[in-house]
Amino acid sequence: MKKYIFGAIFVFVFLIASPAVTEAAGLTSVQIQAIISLLSSFGADASVIANVQAALTGATPPPPSISSLTAAKYTGYGDQMVVPGTQSARIGSLTLSAGASEGIDVNTIVIHLGSPATMLVTNLTLKNDMTGAVLGSVQTMPSTSNSFAVSLPVAQASSVVVDVYADIVSSANANTFVAKVGIGTRGVGHTTGVAIAVSQYIALQTITIGAGSLTVTRSAGDPVSNNVLAGASSVRVGQFNFAAQNSAYTIQSLAVLVPNSAATSVTAVTVSYKDVNNVTQTQTQGLAVNAGGTYTTATATFTGLTMYVPMNDSANLDVSVGTPSIASGATSGAAISVALGGNNFMAVRSDGLAITSINSGANLRATGMFYVRKSIPTFAMVSTGVTVPSTGSPLYKFSITADLAGAIEWSKVTLNLSTVGASVSNLYLVDDTSGSTIGNGSISSSGTTAVFDLTKNTAQPQYQQIAAGSTKTYNLYGTVAGFATGSTITISLAADGSPVANGAASAAGSTSWSDRSAPAHTISTSDWTNGYLLRGFVNSGMSYSKNVPDVSVPTITIISPNGGEVWQIGNTYTLHWTSQGADAVNYPVQIGIVDTRYSSESGLRREQVIADSIPNTGSYSWTVPQSVGTMNLGDTYLSVYKIIVHSRSDAVTGVALSGASSAPFAFGISTANVNLAAITSSLTAAVNTAFAISGTASPTGGYVYVTAGTIGGATIVSPAGVWSLDFSAGRFASAGSYPITVNAYSSTGVKGALLASGTLTITAATSTPVTAVCAAGSVFDATGNCNPITKNYTYIAGTVVPTNPLQTPKCSCDVSQAKDCAATFTSTTDQGTVCYDSFVKTNLFGVLVYKSVPYTRSTALSITSLLGGISQTASALNALSSAQGQESGADQAKSTTDFTYSFTRNLEVTSPYTNDISALQIVLIKEGVYSGEVTGGFYTQTYAAVQQFQTKYGIDATGFVGPVTRAKLNELYAK
Repeated sequence: MKKYIFGAIFVFVFLIASPAVTEAAGLTSVQIQAIISLLSSFGADASVIANVQAALTGATPPPPSISSLTAAKYTGYGDQMVVPGTQSARIGSLTLSAGASEGIDVNTIVIHLGSPATMLVTNLTLKNDMTGAVLGSVQTMPSTSNSFAVSLPVAQASSVVVDVYADIVSSANANTFVAKVGIGTRGVGHTTGVAIAVSQYIALQTITIGAGSLTVTRSAGDPVSNNVLAGASSVRVGQFNFAAQNSAYTIQSLAVLVPNSAATSVTAVTVSYKDVNNVTQTQTQGLAVNAGGTYTTATATFTGLTMYVPMNDSANLDVSVGTPSIASGATSGAAISVALGGNNFMAVRSDGLAITSINSGANLRATGMFYVRKSIPTFAMVSTGVTVPSTGSPLYKFSITADLAGAIEWSKVTLNLSTVGASVSNLYLVDDTSGSTIGNGSISSSGTTAVFDLTKNTAQPQYQQIAAGSTKTYNLYGTVAGFATGSTITISLAADGSPVANGAASAAGSTSWSDRSAPAHTISTSDWTNGYLLRGFVNSGMSYSKNVPDVSVPTITIISPNGGEVWQIGNTYTLHWTSQGADAVNYPVQIGIVDTRYSSESGLRREQVIADSIPNTGSYSWTVPQSVGTMNLGDTYLSVYKIIVHSRSDAVTGVALSGASSAPFAFGISTANVNLAAITSSLTAAVNTAFAISGTASPTGGYVYVTAGTIGGATIVSPAGVWSLDFSAGRFASAGSYPITVNAYSSTGVKGALLASGTLTITAATSTPVTAVCAAGSVFDATGNCNPITKNYTYIAGTVVPTNPLQTPKCSCDVSQAKDCAATFTSTTDQGTVCYDSFVKTNLFGVLVYKSVPYTRSTALSITSLLGGISQTASALNALSSAQGQESGADQAKSTTDFTYSFTRNLEVTSPYTNDISALQIVLIKEGVYSGEVTGGFYTQTYAAVQQFQTKYGIDATGFVGPVTRAKLNELYAK
């Protein structure tokens, strides 16, 4: 189909470019430009367009413009380092570019390899960077100059990227080489057919052959130390990052080491990684004790791995462990850590070379240490609800929650104290649930800490137990003294920053707690530890402060209006504000109003004064006027205003801005002061005719925006003015009574709040259309009388347009086929032009409408008509372009055995509905009255076929697809 389209274009260009045709056609500059645009839209080269334009205008064709072919190093690919044995290494990347005159078909690309490159590479290959397609034949044993026969089109003023690949021989030593493209690379111009070649050598990327390397480090995602529950199926304890340089690597075996002291608290070790297909793989191994070397370990050995590390990239290895329960052998407090063995390692480079150690043979330990616990407590600060510390009120509150895995106990908690200008003494803890006091005789305070050590109790329990999954909350009380302006008190939980070995409850540390894992648990068994790594100690501080106010600058805060209010014009309101600072109270204030659309609080343009030099009492009563100074408050219903209060700070600084409304507020018009008087109580209007209604509006200030119910229409009127609504676009379609609601809104162009409304009823009456027909050869004049035909029509792009819409043309039809035309005809060259056999006058809603009834003789258009209707030709060719890949019209109709389509639009010559017209053409083919292409364009051939279809089914053969014809089409095909 594409071939057919371009064939049609160039036949068309040949016709219009021939001297005989152009002379006969007498083309205008507009028609010539249409032809040039058509060629350009189908991608014609600039030289073709220039030659056609010269032929159409009679100018001398320009001499052929020969394009250029240039080569350059592709900037999107940099210098590379590769290792011996690398397969399909990208050793260069280049661009081939055509000039602006024409495109180029590149047929030869020459790649030059200097010494020692010819000894270092094999299987030299070219590929299209965009498609990956191989260009030419692979040069298995490349020489200094390597020529590739290719077929590579490069469009005018564009480029194509070509990549150069080769295998690096495994015996290559450390070296550097650069491939070049240049002399010998050539092609042929698309339009001129002239051979074009690259004129110089262009060096591509520098390729360095060197050794590959694989290194391992702790990854950024390596987990930090933590407490872990015994019996966990998987605890992530390490992450290692492998980085490959100059070659890809596949890791096949490695060893994970665990300290012997923690081996009985680990069930198995699991590694997780991604293979060459980016698919996650896992392998699990048990531990074997290996008491040797300086690092006494248990070892999990992994073989048969497929971990892939891409060249010049990295990959992560995750290590997880399982832990047995305490009953199954785990030890409370056991510290689990993992290391990657530097030996007992195997990785294979992309060229097949194997390495058997990493990190110079040294073991690499992960960062985190993971302590096994039977259960783990969580601490948290709880809000006291107190804002001012005082004796008898809780100064601090915290909770302790035991994990679902088991109960916990605590025997010591430490709180940090920090005070300025105040003191806190006589501290004690209270159980928030029971209200009982905890820790009598066990509290020691240094002024900066308060330690509650229950092991020092003699008359009370020496520990607090919290059941599995439950929480206890504790309140701190004390005596507060000296808390005044400038004082601060801060209290927080004291954390332990380092681990201790499990021991008795008296173990060193800020916190002492137990997971109750010892068989005969007491405060002396070895299942007690400190608070290292417990959750909830960070950000656990509670602070109280009493700041010193700054009285050097007055502070004024607006209370109302402070944003969102609507103050009605004419009503009285009270402005409220607060002041802080001696100057703000002792000196008078000035009150102003500002429109935020024109200024800000710091830029006081458009500000108006409401009151000046009034006492700073914090309030002011104000009756809202229609205007303040030059500011008309009634001209908007938008929230755009702010109140600003100034205070005189001293005699030197004068008036200073002190406070403003936080957000804008609005002024409005009172509903009580607006009416819609004198609305017409009833009105009679003809069906489908324009009408108007009117009334008055009397707002106190501002404007009123009036709308009328369901029929639209609006005008803006001034205060107390007469309004009117013209409904030229809101006519009633049928007779009846129509109640209309008229609403008034406050606005100057943007509808605001509804202020008032009224109703009226409109009665619509029917007028009867009157139809009259003039005899053939006559037409109605401006007064409605029939007169003989006297005026001509003008033929424009396939459509007859009258020079006088009230008079019919002197027809340009073939006299032998004309029907009811005037006696005189111009010529037979304009066959196919629309003629008229009568005119109809209709009284439509009181307006005289003149409608022509066409008669057409369908014949082939002459070349003059073709040129006159150049827009039709362009549309037809564009329709062909959108239909590429389709069958011909006849074949398509034959293959559409069950074709259905619903026709919903009227169709005629030049209609733009391509889908409807394509369906119409298929139907006409099936009806045996059309043998052309399915183009989606409605022109002469389709017009004649429609006439034949209409004749076949007894419809007036007008060539116009109207309601009657559509009904027949839908009867046959809209199934």
